[in-house]
Amino acid sequence: MHPYPLWLHRQATDAARLASLVNIANNNGPKFWSFVDYIFVHQAEFYNSVFYTKTQQDLYNLFSGYGQQFGVSNSTFFAQITSDPVETMVDSTIAVFTGSRSISSTSERSSFTRSNLNWRR
Repeated sequence: MHPYPLWLHRQATDAARLASLVNIANNNGPKFWSFVDYIFVHQAEFYNSVFYTKTQQDLYNLFSGYGQQFGVSNSTFFAQITSDPVETMVDSTIAVFTGSRSISSTSERSSFTRSNLNWRR
C-alpha cells in the first residue's frame, strides 16, 4: 500500500482522507498503522468492480464504519472527510512522495517500513 492515493483508483483519495482522520483522531498514535493494515486487508470491499456502480456516498457510508473502529465517530467522519486540515494532510503526503523522490527504489521503501508492515504495491 502506498502512503498516498494513486490517481487511477477513484476510492484512493477518500481512503487517504480516512487515514488522515484516523491519524488526527488518535494524535498520530499507533492506531494509524493498525488502520493501514485493516484497510489493506479489506480493500476487496471497496476496490474496482465491487464499487463500479456505487457512489461516493456509498463509499463514505462504508468508510464511516471503518473509521468508528479506529476512533473516528460518524459525525466527525462526515463533518471532516473533506475539511481543509484533512485535505492539507493528504496533499502534503502526495507532495512529499511525488516530488523529487522515487518510491520505487529499495532504499526508499525500506525507510517506510515497520516490524510487521512492509509497504505493499
